[in-house]
Amino acid sequence: MTDSVPVSQPATSTQTSASTQRLVWIDIAKGIAILLVITGHTVSVGSPLVPMIFMFHMPLFFIMAGYTYKLKPLKTVALTSAKRLLIPYVIIFVLWQGYTLLQQANAFTLDTLATLAIRFIFASGSPNDALGITDVGMAWFLMCLFVSRILLTLILSYCEKHHITLPLQAIAFIVLAAFGIVIGEKLQIFLPFDLDLVLVTVGFMWCGYVARKTDFLAKFGFRLPVLFAALVLYVAAFSFSYLELAMRLYGVVPLCIAGALAGSLLACWIATLIERTSKLLTKCFVFLGQNSMLIYCFHCMDWFIPWKTLPALEGLPLKQGIATALRTLYAILLTLLAKRV
Repeated sequence: MTDSVPVSQPATSTQTSASTQRLVWIDIAKGIAILLVITGHTVSVGSPLVPMIFMFHMPLFFIMAGYTYKLKPLKTVALTSAKRLLIPYVIIFVLWQGYTLLQQANAFTLDTLATLAIRFIFASGSPNDALGITDVGMAWFLMCLFVSRILLTLILSYCEKHHITLPLQAIAFIVLAAFGIVIGEKLQIFLPFDLDLVLVTVGFMWCGYVARKTDFLAKFGFRLPVLFAALVLYVAAFSFSYLELAMRLYGVVPLCIAGALAGSLLACWIATLIERTSKLLTKCFVFLGQNSMLIYCFHCMDWFIPWKTLPALEGLPLKQGIATALRTLYAILLTLLAKRV
């Protein structure tokens, strides 16, 4: 759900090939992530897949957004991000809330409009009854990514201007994440435009940005000892804790953050394996990755279908897998239709 941009400027045919390969695995990784999003929303709440998926699938999107991010003037970032993220957010909000309002009698009252305005501004993926905040569903990600891109641009611009080193930047992003976690989870104060959550997600974006800038994956990330350590961290994280960004659930914070990064690293490595070993899977996942934004947007609006309890699937073996496949196919077909219009 991010723009695919070259990791580095090609200077030779060899470098061009390497850059292209990196773009391919990035799209595959995003394809894996969007498939996990749909799967995580379709399987039963008590399924062991839920903590395994939620531990890293949304962090992976933010990490990939950082990996493909290029520092540009704030106005440029704001305009391009608004076009790609805020406009879809507004469309999804209007369609979903409009559909909901049409089901109600006397829906257009001042109280209802005030509730809608608060819901739109806070853009929360989960309700906060104490603050009177209702959720916007999965559209939270669009607003959160938009604000994260803006904040990352502001911070990186400042760091470049004042020559702030990467270790100092890391400390700053850790402090920001700590504030976001305390505000959102501990104090249960949700800020407008997902700002409390953005303080956390911008850190994931920074990790992706630094990974590309330092060529971390090629130099260290895909080495066997690092991958083994990542696997151990990831398994420990989903076994002993739980992470869900939209709900502001951060579990055992150091373990969950490490687990999210570790799971994302493993997903990127798997993406490179797919690229090297299967042309068919590569083609499929590249399609999913390159169209992940459209797929996500259509997925945001499919809640009126009871995927988990489809009568036609009752009694069938692997019904959750079939439901996930049908839900994915639905989003893909609408994506193909939208691309033809």
